[in-house]
Amino acid sequence: MPEVRAAKHGAAGGWVRQPPRLVAAACAACLVAALALAFVALRRPAPAVVETVTTGLDSQPAARGEPVVKTPQLPARDEDVERAGDKIAEATVYVSRRQKTAALRALNEAHTSARRAYERRSQQHDPAADKLRASLRELELAELAVERSAPDAKQKLLTLNQHLDVIDQ
Repeated sequence: MPEVRAAKHGAAGGWVRQPPRLVAAACAACLVAALALAFVALRRPAPAVVETVTTGLDSQPAARGEPVVKTPQLPARDEDVERAGDKIAEATVYVSRRQKTAALRALNEAHTSARRAYERRSQQHDPAADKLRASLRELELAELAVERSAPDAKQKLLTLNQHLDVIDQ
């Protein structure tokens, strides 16, 4: 290894030997790597603790009960009111997408279905016929709002759909 002479003299008055630059660079690189590993190790979250709890086991297995079987008591389904509600929901989607022509077509089909349900229920003297008549008026107002691209058209359709859901129950 060649001797590198420094500008300073040692305490004994002789020349001081300095390590070569390659050794100093390697030491610096090791120090940086150690600091990086320590930083990564400190930032990593601690492993999750998993606890296992064991309870006393019963000598007898749990008694299995009989399954409960009930026939649902759903209201009678009116296909015309259902179809009107579906078409109003479809029109709501079209209004959201700013497709006025498709929304008006769906509302026209909803109006036809709701009108048919109203006529049948009014002939049967059903108390829900009055609610259907009010919903038909709301449907006409909603159609006008969609035609005019009113900002509250979507809200009117959502409210109308909720009213039809109540009628169909």
